[in-house]
Amino acid sequence: MKNTLAGLIAAFGLCCALPSASGQTAESTPAPQGERQPDAGGRRAREFQGDDLSQVLRLLARQAKINLVVGEAVKGNVTMRLENATALDAVETLVHQYHLSMTKDDKGIYYVNPPEAPDAALDLMAKPQTADRVAAYIHNLYNSLIKEGFTKEESLQIVASIDPGTVISAFGQKPDAPPAK
Repeated sequence: MKNTLAGLIAAFGLCCALPSASGQTAESTPAPQGERQPDAGGRRAREFQGDDLSQVLRLLARQAKINLVVGEAVKGNVTMRLENATALDAVETLVHQYHLSMTKDDKGIYYVNPPEAPDAALDLMAKPQTADRVAAYIHNLYNSLIKEGFTKEESLQIVASIDPGTVISAFGQKPDAPPAK
């Protein structure tokens, strides 16, 4: 029984991979020429577990029938499940989740890259006292959370979720503010 089932599966696989009368497989059929609107890839479940972010974005772009260029600096692994979502919905969700920027040029090509840090933020990060200020801010926040009744575990989880760039940007709003004690 196992051999028969394996034979059927192998035959089905060969049958599906055989070229058609035109000499092309279904996957290599060229798309019609002309202006193409994003298809969005149809609504269905989209699920990934531990997959490379740039590869997932490319796959979703293919399904949505859009031109997408993913920058080299786009890194990470994707674990997500979206129900009843288009491929374009999934791309937009990932761009938002990973704090990426997505732009579209006049030719309809989408570009996905990490957001560029403003020059003022880069200047602020280069200052030696910035690390001390960020550490003091996070320490004070942790102590405040404990005083408010959060457990140590909850407080650590909240503090760990803070993006240091956000704290640095906040310091950039008030450059004359004294460091926290």
